[in-house]
Amino acid sequence: MKLKFYKEEDNDYVKIVTQDGKELEFDYIEMIRHIFNEKRIEEADIDNHYSEEEVESIKTLISDISATIEILFNTDEVKDDLPINS
Repeated sequence: MKLKFYKEEDNDYVKIVTQDGKELEFDYIEMIRHIFNEKRIEEADIDNHYSEEEVESIKTLISDISATIEILFNTDEVKDDLPINS
């Protein structure tokens, strides 16, 4: 899953792009569901109507989300690997 950022008529829009290429209207719950199922987020698609500062801000956001996903799911794997005390 990745997010697609684009501008039309001075309005900002975001869509969720699924692994099979479907574009969904942005919804936080839907985004979280895809992140949970796929355990990752891909680099965002950002159209060329954004300033350099906006592009960097979006890239930082995606990078931060990606780092958090990695921590969350690696923590689960570590817990799964720990022996259970009887």
